[in-house]
Amino acid sequence: MRILYVNQVGSTVGGIEAHIRDCATGLSQRGYTLGLLSGDPHLETALARPFSTTFVGRPFSPAVLKQAINEFQPDLVIVHKAERLFELELESVVPPVVVMIHDHDWICIRRHRYLPITGKICERQASISACFSCGLAVERKRGTTLGIRYRPVWHRIRDARTLHAVSGVWVASDYMKRELSRHGIDSNHITTIPLGIPDLPETYTKAAMGSIAYIGQVIRTKGLDLLLRAVAQEPSIQRLDIVGDGNQRNEFEALATSLGVDTKTVWHGKQTPNDVARIIAGAAVVVMPHRWPEPFGLVGLEAMRAGRPVITTDAGGVRTWLDPGITGLLTKPLDVPGLGRALRILLTQTERRETMGQAARSRFIRYFTMERFLERLEEAIKKTTSHPKRHTCISQ
Repeated sequence: MRILYVNQVGSTVGGIEAHIRDCATGLSQRGYTLGLLSGDPHLETALARPFSTTFVGRPFSPAVLKQAINEFQPDLVIVHKAERLFELELESVVPPVVVMIHDHDWICIRRHRYLPITGKICERQASISACFSCGLAVERKRGTTLGIRYRPVWHRIRDARTLHAVSGVWVASDYMKRELSRHGIDSNHITTIPLGIPDLPETYTKAAMGSIAYIGQVIRTKGLDLLLRAVAQEPSIQRLDIVGDGNQRNEFEALATSLGVDTKTVWHGKQTPNDVARIIAGAAVVVMPHRWPEPFGLVGLEAMRAGRPVITTDAGGVRTWLDPGITGLLTKPLDVPGLGRALRILLTQTERRETMGQAARSRFIRYFTMERFLERLEEAIKKTTSHPKRHTCISQ
């Protein structure tokens, strides 16, 4: 079978691209012929390697997509990420098309699904009235006269409508399925496929240093500033390893200094997958303190793979992989004291922490290896290609 992947970004800047790389590697090993259409002229070698054919389209347009389809002749097109989904005119594409949704981009104008002033998670359907009344139609834009920019609400509305026209929508958690249903998409049109990652048995160790690790983009959405404040309030934390980069790194480094935690904070920047695994293995606990409702959270699987419990915000799809009290702990959104208490519990109660880590490793092996994911994915592929009819019911 021939499958064309479509993703606007051409480098492994985040979890979506890492998933594409690992998934494509697994499918190619299973005999699939894969092509990749990217909008990035600097297509990363590591991302392109699993694909027999790559196309670079600039601008990222319907004409470029149709040209790639004509040349590659796929049996299925899987769209992962596009800045404006509706502009690809997917309803006119001949092979079956599915859209795999990894985040809130196509249903939330700010992409983050939380309100800019209160920080509370938004539960409203995207509309002109809702987005303007909640202040979601504008966002911070550094370097401009007013410091803000307008985000067209109708882009998100048209993107959501586009999802009705494709052969199927795939998500990684039932939480995202509910979110899309909230936006009028028939739940029968949506398939939940929990993600998986390759196993690295050599990173699984029974002991760890008395430290914590944060893996992710250095941005407000991921809640790193909340974690820094919790570290400042909890003396049992001896070391915080931060892996990742982002446009707020300077701001957060200054915050760490002002809080007096800079001496116990190590900023690693972006690392290779093997180095990330090594840093996780050297930590006692992995922390995901996100503000937004995390659609899934691949970092959680990386921690479970290494036998490390996770402390994360109880928002979004994290319960897909985290079993509260068994493989990790959940905290309320924006609850810095609660985050500090959870950290103290797992750093000071060694036996409980190690038991959770063992349970996390067992749960990973049972449900979340790349092999388990590929089994679920192949089932969805077969279902889609054997019944390629378009879904025509559009809710207003």
